[in-house]
Amino acid sequence: MFSPSVDTPILRMYNYEHSNDPDEGQIIPPEWKEVIYEANWLDKYLKDGNLWKREMKFGGSTYGCSFSSGPTGVEDDLTYWRLYGNDGEGCSLKISSTHNFPIYKVRYRDKETGTEYEEEDRQVAERLSSLLRIGKEAVEKAPGKYKCEAGRAIAEGVQKIIYGYCHLVKHKA
Repeated sequence: MFSPSVDTPILRMYNYEHSNDPDEGQIIPPEWKEVIYEANWLDKYLKDGNLWKREMKFGGSTYGCSFSSGPTGVEDDLTYWRLYGNDGEGCSLKISSTHNFPIYKVRYRDKETGTEYEEEDRQVAERLSSLLRIGKEAVEKAPGKYKCEAGRAIAEGVQKIIYGYCHLVKHKA
């Protein structure tokens, strides 16, 4: 068993699917409306027959970690060093928004109103839509005797991805 020492660098991550927030995983951006419709074909292949069933079924695969953002100097703010840097024993990282890192930023929304993240949520919807089209096409092209098995495997994989994205949209409260 690995036991980190004080000298071992650690990037702390936490599981979003095990949150105590009652709205966790429940906020589906309005920009995903078409994705919800397109995903209906998955229900045929899922064991419980319901893509949007709200219960922990994957053992938690959506993790996040916190990075500082804000104006110049935020990386030296003692609050962040205490919160993210193991009470001053570690470091606080700041990632500039001017860099093009492939990092997904958690969105803070409510069920009805829009936010500054509408464009990003449209982009996520486009990616999910592409994934759904590719998955559906793969199932349709599977040989008859393997179609059900292929459909189940693909549907469960896509469901896991959508479920994870749902946990990356938080209630703005």
